[in-house]
Amino acid sequence: MAFALIIPPRGRDSLDPLGGTFASAGSWCRVFPDNRSFHMREKRRMAAAASARSTKASTEPMTSGFALMVDGHIKASFESKDSAFEAGRELKARFPHLQVKIFDAETKRSEAVAGA
Repeated sequence: MAFALIIPPRGRDSLDPLGGTFASAGSWCRVFPDNRSFHMREKRRMAAAASARSTKASTEPMTSGFALMVDGHIKASFESKDSAFEAGRELKARFPHLQVKIFDAETKRSEAVAGA
């Protein structure tokens, strides 16, 4: 495959941007040889152990207990309702702008935690 670069002539002995000289003032192109090769950079490979997360979120729905939900995302689970509400109140006291709810897995209902 040949490549051509069109360069207008400037004069009989003027230099072109590639460092050579034109053969004559009427020369309009310079053809590069076919033996040029372009080396492509190798793709980076990631180690399988480095890309895998050590802890994964459970994809199964909760069947028992209580969950602390912050802005619609479950952050922690508790066995008793009192401990879940205590953690929710502490979080709401530190960050009042968050939406904190306690989700009951058995009844499938959530209750908002009031700010302190």
